[in-house]
Amino acid sequence: MPDLGPIAEALLANDHYVVCPHQNPDPDGLGSAMGLALILRRLGKQAEVYTPEALSPYVQFLLNYCAVRTEPPASGARFILVDCAEVSRVSPGIEVTHPWLCIDHHVHVTPSTELALIDPTAGATAQLVAQLAEVLGVPFDTAIATCLYAGLSEDTGQFVYSNTSPETHRIASLLLAAGVKTDVVFHQLNNRRSFPATHLLGLMLSVVQSDLDGLLVWAVGTQKMIEATSAQEEDFNLIVDEMRAIGSAEAYLLFKEMSSGEIKVSLRSRGRLDVNAIARRFGGGGHILASGCSLQLPLNEAILVVINDTRAALIETFALVKPVLANT
Repeated sequence: MPDLGPIAEALLANDHYVVCPHQNPDPDGLGSAMGLALILRRLGKQAEVYTPEALSPYVQFLLNYCAVRTEPPASGARFILVDCAEVSRVSPGIEVTHPWLCIDHHVHVTPSTELALIDPTAGATAQLVAQLAEVLGVPFDTAIATCLYAGLSEDTGQFVYSNTSPETHRIASLLLAAGVKTDVVFHQLNNRRSFPATHLLGLMLSVVQSDLDGLLVWAVGTQKMIEATSAQEEDFNLIVDEMRAIGSAEAYLLFKEMSSGEIKVSLRSRGRLDVNAIARRFGGGGHILASGCSLQLPLNEAILVVINDTRAALIETFALVKPVLANT
């Protein structure tokens, strides 16, 4: 774990903060931002969470614990980026005037801030924020704990992904002791699928493809599917967990045709393939086992180049473990 002391001292030395999650914040990005803002307020600081874009429905329940600012804040505040290290990762509508601190747990990032707290071994950025609260001497209340627990739970796959560590469980136990209602958080994050989203999932499942004897699996979500089902673009992501359930799959990819024209790609690995290396070749990033990228290409071309790159990486990786693979 990195030395949190200097970051804690820097936070204590200033009084006005604006905390920004990355664009299209997920539970870890938004929950970490909210948790940090609430912690700073407990220290007597002025702290706001700022993101001008509409929030995904499955994270809106967090607004019950912390408000979000959608208008530009007054000048003079120090900007803190959470769950991202580069200013380019925040919403395009945000003008970051003082990129002061980033708190992140992604790999291979280059901070664009004066100070940085980065630990790729952390289960989530929420874990780092919780550790900071301990160093700062701020006890967890229900609001802080719920925001951080949402991020910790989501980014560890409800504590089953390989990034779940003893430290992750220690932090989770402290958050639970502060009054987190785990059933409520689980329901909000996992059981809010609409009928249109269910229809979209069915369409996508019907055209899932595979290669390399099932080692590589991919799905495609198109704008025609959105029109046919009246679902939302964010509903494309529902198929990721379904592909993960395919026992043969080592790598499973999701190609999303967005209304903006870009093709967003989500890359996931069972554990042996570094999909972050693949995503980085296309200008993206994330984690070794979960990364993403965006391509300005026609859908079929984007699928072809990413599939070919992933196929080559799988062939190279599994050439070293073919006897083991044959027995699994």
